[in-house]
Amino acid sequence: MRPKLKDFQKICDAKGGIISAIARAIGVQRSTVYDWIEKYPTYAKAVEEARDAFLDTAETRLQHLVQGTPLIVEEEFKGWITPPSETAIIFTLRTLGKKRGYTERTETEITGVAPSKVQIEFIDFSNNGKD
Repeated sequence: MRPKLKDFQKICDAKGGIISAIARAIGVQRSTVYDWIEKYPTYAKAVEEARDAFLDTAETRLQHLVQGTPLIVEEEFKGWITPPSETAIIFTLRTLGKKRGYTERTETEITGVAPSKVQIEFIDFSNNGKD
């Protein structure tokens, strides 16, 4: 039996919009939840909003990991309660910093009609131009 929208929203929020967790909490199969999402736009919106809130929480926690938690005593820095995480910093730069060039690969977007064959030439700069 499908729960009332208010109850479904509460479950979605509690489970972070994760379909399998929502289904377990209600006592139905994942496919049933997917059917509700497809059939009822308000249920789809409840899942989307719960996922967005969950993502906001993750971004907030990531921000804390990037910045660390300083120990301040009488307005003086005394060390770290939680030091900044190098892993979190690298992850943030590789994902959110892509627009600023923090990436390990080059992404090229091709629009329009492309020829059936594309030739890409790679230049090896590792020997600084010396052969």
